[in-house]
Amino acid sequence: MSYSHKGFLNRLDKFFAENYARLGVEHKGCLSAFLFHGLFRDKNECRHEFLDVQQGITVKHFEVFIEYFLHQQYSFVRQEDILKELDLQKKYALITFDDGYYNNIHALDILKKFQVPAVFFISTSHVLEQKSFWWDVISRERHRQGASPEKIAQEQKSLKTKKNHEIENYIVEQFGGKALKPIGDVDRPLTIFELKSLSSQPFVEIGNHTSNHAILTNYSYGEVKDEMFKAQNHLQEITGITPIAVSYPNGNFIDETIIAAKEVGFKIGITTLEGKNYLPLNFQADDLFCLKRFTLWAQSRFPDECLRARSDFQLKSFLKKILRKVKR
Repeated sequence: MSYSHKGFLNRLDKFFAENYARLGVEHKGCLSAFLFHGLFRDKNECRHEFLDVQQGITVKHFEVFIEYFLHQQYSFVRQEDILKELDLQKKYALITFDDGYYNNIHALDILKKFQVPAVFFISTSHVLEQKSFWWDVISRERHRQGASPEKIAQEQKSLKTKKNHEIENYIVEQFGGKALKPIGDVDRPLTIFELKSLSSQPFVEIGNHTSNHAILTNYSYGEVKDEMFKAQNHLQEITGITPIAVSYPNGNFIDETIIAAKEVGFKIGITTLEGKNYLPLNFQADDLFCLKRFTLWAQSRFPDECLRARSDFQLKSFLKKILRKVKR
């Protein structure tokens, strides 16, 4: 699918979702998970010449998001709550942050203010080695060379078919070894000390995001388990916590990924598939290992983004179901 066709489908998906939600009918008995990456203090930090700003979410956006869903009678839950029988007459929300950016600490005051929890999924080798996330390097360095956003996005997409060490070797070849060094607080990962401190906060939970932010569908079964185990050991050593959930980097997973996650000892696996998780969750059918999440974008009108996530109709999910039936 071309970028123009994909963009059209995304706009169409948002149109249907927002207008369906505006009808005012929303099913109870659902768990909606939300994905965040970086969290910027203000719009001035969202500068494309420094990094891939991804969603562009600021502290203010994050506060608006929590206020909005609390007003809509959503209850924010911890990981352990998901393992229980959630009330079929209620609506639940799970906040997640992927990667382990230092700027995630800006969420702490807001979590405390509203008394809601969040799970921070950490790629541990970035913490231990204090190296940049590769997508930020590509965005920063290609921007310096004058590449268009479309060209940068195409290069990032092509690199997602590779293993992490292959991507980092490519970066060194293209830009030199110093390119993997963060430029400052805006793009760096947490330090060991900061991660330990973060994990001790009352509304913080820690999750596994593999050791090297490994896109797991590019790895063998044994390598997948190794990536999960390494991160698990790192997190236990740094924080004293044994995570019960794994977030699949880039959202990529197959049946073998779920089997590996179970063998490592996880109870929950989280994807980037969009949509609500309707209750009751079927624990016997691996519902807990392919939980869906919404990704909110500050580049759009943010209240509409929140409205879209409340919709019980997602066009892309509907079309994917039809395609799966046709293929059968």
